[in-house]
Amino acid sequence: MTLEESLRIFNLNSESGEEERFKAYAEVKKQLEEKQAKAPTKGLQEKYELALSRLDEAIERIELNLEVTAKPLFESRGESSTANRSEKKSRLILKNRNMVVASAVVALAISAVGVGLWQWNLSERAKEQARIEAEAALKAEAEHEAEIKRLKKEQEENALKMELKLKRSLLQPVITILDQKLQKANTKLADLEATQRISTEYGNQKEEKELSSFRKTAYENYVEKLVGYVETLPVSIGMDRSKELEEKGNYSEAILAISNVEADRDQISNYIAKLEKTHYHEAVAEFTARKAFAKALEASKQNAIRENHSEAISLIKPYENNKYVEIEAGKALQNLYLAKRDHVFAEASEATKLGEHDAAREMVYALDEDTRKLELTSDQEALILKLNAEYAYKQALATAKLVSESGDYQQAKSILNYLLEDPHVGQRAKEEWDRLDTLANRHFEYENNATDEWNLVPESPTEGTKPKIEDTPPKVISQVEPSYPVSLKHRNVEGFVDLEWTVTPEGDVTKIEAVKSSHREFEEPAIAALRKWKFEPRRKDGELVSAKIRQRMLFAP
Repeated sequence: MTLEESLRIFNLNSESGEEERFKAYAEVKKQLEEKQAKAPTKGLQEKYELALSRLDEAIERIELNLEVTAKPLFESRGESSTANRSEKKSRLILKNRNMVVASAVVALAISAVGVGLWQWNLSERAKEQARIEAEAALKAEAEHEAEIKRLKKEQEENALKMELKLKRSLLQPVITILDQKLQKANTKLADLEATQRISTEYGNQKEEKELSSFRKTAYENYVEKLVGYVETLPVSIGMDRSKELEEKGNYSEAILAISNVEADRDQISNYIAKLEKTHYHEAVAEFTARKAFAKALEASKQNAIRENHSEAISLIKPYENNKYVEIEAGKALQNLYLAKRDHVFAEASEATKLGEHDAAREMVYALDEDTRKLELTSDQEALILKLNAEYAYKQALATAKLVSESGDYQQAKSILNYLLEDPHVGQRAKEEWDRLDTLANRHFEYENNATDEWNLVPESPTEGTKPKIEDTPPKVISQVEPSYPVSLKHRNVEGFVDLEWTVTPEGDVTKIEAVKSSHREFEEPAIAALRKWKFEPRRKDGELVSAKIRQRMLFAP
């Protein structure tokens, strides 16, 4: 080991002082001892032990070299110019002696130097070997540390790869669903394109060609929406970004790209189904509905022209609740109902002019419910009132005639009471009422105040007695017609109520009782109306007395 190599081990130079040399020696030795203590293998520890021994040789080589150079073999001496001759002689002798000694010393020194150089050479070689072995140990340690770092990095990468694989496995089902949807959509689109091409080339019906073309266009729109949805879906964006980062080796960022991605399979599937329904199925359904409605509307118009309104309505009626054409269908039905109503009322008006009131009334009431809901014109309302009045008069007249034949003229009169003010049949009803009133005045049935019997006959005067004053029955002064129950109006029910009541000497009505009725709904309005009646009280033997009456009230819608 040379001096230069020894100095290089301690990072010194030939001018370094003793303190600096031993300080550098102590530091290097300390470093080697620490590394020896941490060496993971026995072989590496032995290499550090050898390096420490070489370190001692290196410091010894430095110290030995510096000691030799510090002590020169010869010292120069000066001579005095004023010495005398004897002194010169003495000096010459001494000089010769010294030269001999010096020669001997030089010979010894050269011999010593030769031995020293041989030893030094051996030492240098040993130190060089120690340096090489130390460097090899350091290199081995560095390689070991590098291997540990590589293994650690590989383990970390494997852990990140496993985590990335796990996170992707959670999202993969969603990606699979999207891929399947796109694949299925493209397959169906290809089928629709083929169908559209075939129908165009070989189809015979215009509607078939139009529907095929529309289905293809609608599905293209759906596929475009689907692709846009998939491309903007966070799970798709995250997965694509994650794969890009993985290819670059950025596993942590690849994991982060999909860490916060939410992917609800059911929600995505439902949205795609809604997308397909909205942009394809509903579009096709609307197209089909509108085409079918257009044909039905044209056929309906032809029937309306022929005044076959019922058939025209039946053609449009199925589309009334179709969400795609319900507005148009509603308008068409409204116009058809109006046309049908006006047509029926025109025919009913003609029948009325011919006196065929029953036939006219049947025409009007035969209208369907939807048509009857329409608001009537003033002329139509007047016609209905007239037809109802004629019908009511006919029914009342027949009933009054039947009742009068049994002798109950008061009841027969009451049947006609609510028609007396009617503008259409009031005059005829009044004439019949007057006729019955005349009969009633002559044959009115009443009962005694002290008995429960009804048909009391005045006693005939006996001989030798004073004839009795003629009894007069109660007579109606004012009356109120009962209102028809609202609950029965939609059923057009006709009926009656048999009432019993007492007319007080003051002509008021009291103790009203419903004895019998066809419908209980008629009883309350009948009693309410009767309370408002006013009578001229019964007169017996010249005195005003109470009278009990039983009479039937009739109801018609």
